[in-house]
Amino acid sequence: MVIDGLRWDFVAGPIGNTAMPVTSKLLAMMTGTVPNFVDIVLNFGSKPLHSDNLLLQARKHGHRLVFYGDDTWLSLFPHMFERHDGTTSFFVTDFTEVDNNVTRHIQYELNYNNWTMMILHYLGLDHIGHVEGPFGASIKPKLQEMDEIINQITQKVQYWNTDGIPTLFVICGDHGMKDSGGHGGSTPQETTVPFIAIGGTRCSHRKDGEPVEIEQLDIAATLSTAFGLPIPSANLGSSFLDSIYDLDDTKRLFLLHYNSRQVLDRFRKLVYRESQIECEH
Repeated sequence: MVIDGLRWDFVAGPIGNTAMPVTSKLLAMMTGTVPNFVDIVLNFGSKPLHSDNLLLQARKHGHRLVFYGDDTWLSLFPHMFERHDGTTSFFVTDFTEVDNNVTRHIQYELNYNNWTMMILHYLGLDHIGHVEGPFGASIKPKLQEMDEIINQITQKVQYWNTDGIPTLFVICGDHGMKDSGGHGGSTPQETTVPFIAIGGTRCSHRKDGEPVEIEQLDIAATLSTAFGLPIPSANLGSSFLDSIYDLDDTKRLFLLHYNSRQVLDRFRKLVYRESQIECEH
C-alpha cells in the first residue's frame, strides 16, 4: 500500500499523532536501481519498463497480481495484473474520489482472494499537500482515512487467514512533501518516509530504541527475498529482511551472500567505455 506524499512525521511526529517525480520513485522501489536523468525528464510520459523488476519476477514465478491506484503503474507495468483500475494524478483538487476509486475494490478482493500480491496506490494525501500543504485542515482526516483502511485490511486478513498462511502487509510512501506542499527536492521532509511492515516475526521496527534506516533502493531486494523471488538483476540495494523477520545465523549469512553476489554480478556486467569528450584545459 503506497500512500503518495506520506511524510515520516505524518506517522511518527505531531501531525500523525493528532520529490522526485512518482515514476522515478516507483522504478527505484521495483528495480532497486537509481533512476537516470531521462527517467525524471520523461516522468509525465511514462513508458513500459523493460528491465528486470520485482513484478516481472513475481509473474514468472506464478504469482497473481492485482492493482488499484495511480495509473503510472499501468504505464510502467502493462499486462502484469489480473485485475486493475487506474486513477489519474493530475486532478490535484480531487481529495476524495481519487481514493474512493481505490478503496471500493478492497472488500471484493479480500473476499475473492485468488491473488497473491495486491498493490494499492493512494493519491489523495499528495493532492492535499499540493493544494493546502502538510499542515492544511484536510491532512488529519485523510490520515485517519488511511489508518482505517489499513485496519480494515489487517482485520479482514486475520479473519480469513485461520490457517496461518504467511502474509506481509507493507505500507510506505513514495516520497514526502516539503513544508510548502510540493516535492522534488532533497530536504528531509521530502526524502524521509515511513516503511511499515505488518506480518513479520519481529515485533518492532526499532533496533536499540532507534528507527531502522533504509534506502528506497533496498525495497526491491527485500520484497524479492521475502517472496522467495530472484532479486532483480540490476538491483543495487541491500535486503533488510532481517529487520522484518527473525532469521537465524545460517539464513542471515545466506541472505548476505546471495545479495552480495547479485550486486557483484551487476557490476561485472557493466561495460567500461572511455569518454569521447576531450578536455582542452
